[in-house]
Amino acid sequence: MSIATPPGDVNEENLSPEQPKQEPANVEKKEKPSDDEREKIFQSFVKKESSSENKVDESQQQFQDFAKRFVSEFIKQGGSVGTINFQTGGTHIDGSFYSSGQFVGGSQYNHSQSNSEGSSDRDPATLDDFDYAAIPLPERVERWFENYPAMHHRSLMIAMAFLNGSDCQSIIAMSEKLESKMRSKSGKDTQELDDETLKFKMLGFKKRLRIVLAYTEDSHENTEFGRNSFEISLFNDTNFQGALLRYIWQEEDYYWQIILDCLVELGTTQGSLTKVRLAGGLSESCKYRFDLVREMVLIPWAKADNPSQRSLVALSLGFTALGDDEIASQQAQNLLSHWSTLKNSPNLRRTSIEAYSLYVGLKFPDDTFEKFMKIIKSNDINLFSDILEGMVMLFEMSESIPDNRLIILKHLETWLKYDRKESSHEMAAFVTWGIMKTSETSVDNLNCKKLPTLFWLVKTDEKSSQTVSSLIRSSLNLKLTRSLVIKELESWFNFVEKDSELRQPLGKIITRIMKHGDSKERLRLKGYLKRWADRGNSYSLTILTFLQQKGLTQ
Repeated sequence: MSIATPPGDVNEENLSPEQPKQEPANVEKKEKPSDDEREKIFQSFVKKESSSENKVDESQQQFQDFAKRFVSEFIKQGGSVGTINFQTGGTHIDGSFYSSGQFVGGSQYNHSQSNSEGSSDRDPATLDDFDYAAIPLPERVERWFENYPAMHHRSLMIAMAFLNGSDCQSIIAMSEKLESKMRSKSGKDTQELDDETLKFKMLGFKKRLRIVLAYTEDSHENTEFGRNSFEISLFNDTNFQGALLRYIWQEEDYYWQIILDCLVELGTTQGSLTKVRLAGGLSESCKYRFDLVREMVLIPWAKADNPSQRSLVALSLGFTALGDDEIASQQAQNLLSHWSTLKNSPNLRRTSIEAYSLYVGLKFPDDTFEKFMKIIKSNDINLFSDILEGMVMLFEMSESIPDNRLIILKHLETWLKYDRKESSHEMAAFVTWGIMKTSETSVDNLNCKKLPTLFWLVKTDEKSSQTVSSLIRSSLNLKLTRSLVIKELESWFNFVEKDSELRQPLGKIITRIMKHGDSKERLRLKGYLKRWADRGNSYSLTILTFLQQKGLTQ
């Protein structure tokens, strides 16, 4: 068989030798979990990642996936991490919603402005002739509450304050719950509605929205059963939601507990779009009453056993930390940092891990890895799976911020230079495997459309080539991950067998591993290459022959 062009530069002399093994600096050492305990935790992660029948709650998984796309797609389209905005409608661009650079929706939704009565020109007029648009925004909010003291009016306005941009049915449901609780608190019979309330409820929803200075837009989502059409409700003025929430938290204390009771119900029962909008409303609220929102919503939900509630807190604080309000952003970061240290509150730590993994880590990857290291060194093995999953997800999210991916890989490379018996070393090896197994990059100019992200990095970025090879080599040298990584390498060889354009990155990885490995490592990998060649993989034979010619198999 003819020998192909050398797969990768085997004469590179700029490769730095592996650094001496060292201990993490400035980290308090505690009693380590036993080998059996750590292996049990790591293997549970492997089982979950490998299983085609993952038993994660489906609605929770859908919400997490939607939330990840919500942030990731925005950044991918060129938006800044600090400009997330929940207050406006937008135009459909490649699966996401934007208006003047502001992200307002999720990757599977599409909006188009409705031509229904009262909404075609976003007319701010209400059923009376008062011109709210002619007065300053804070006064406009206050004047509205003065003119509309009735519970049926205020319940709809408050529902819009927290769910602006949600589907109309969710807003109606929250409004009805709020009104019922308001009536109960005031001692009024919820079954006996006065004439004014009845008249209001007889109006069409679009006319009721006009009273609360809002309108509807058509929208749809792509589901497993096809296109699902619905309407969303939005304020006419994109700045109105912020002014309204500020007023509610500062002036309407009578309604606080009622509002929070409704939010708890919504946070555990509604769909992904409503939950993301709710997280946005809570994030906006943090700008005005962080102390109150923290005490009455964030802490109770973050402590909850319900993962959906914890995810809402993680998303809300993530949005706040990524936002452009410096004070609220710092408060959110401080709170998450504090939660990550609470050894007696595992759910608070889980919430912080999720926030760092999916959102905060995009902006502060170095700080995120520092927090993870401290949690790992605290030896709370019940959180190991959360960190493992979190770091893999953070890498996937970082597709929208390419520089972050190399930062993450560099941190993993550093962890793998610690002693092999350190949990951080094992953690990095399993994360490397998780990235190899799950992370893919869309590439339109290649026949395969999607390819393993590590492949793509080696193919397009020389800086990544050495790091990726080092990570895989170290993971092969750890008994716990060796068979897992070997399996992924074999799948990569089968992958490039079908597309010769992609052989060069894999050849470069294997060549680097063999060049810097000791005789035992070389003998092991040589054996696997021969086994794959015997199974009919032609490229494994090609690379094996090339390595033998270069004297890299001894």
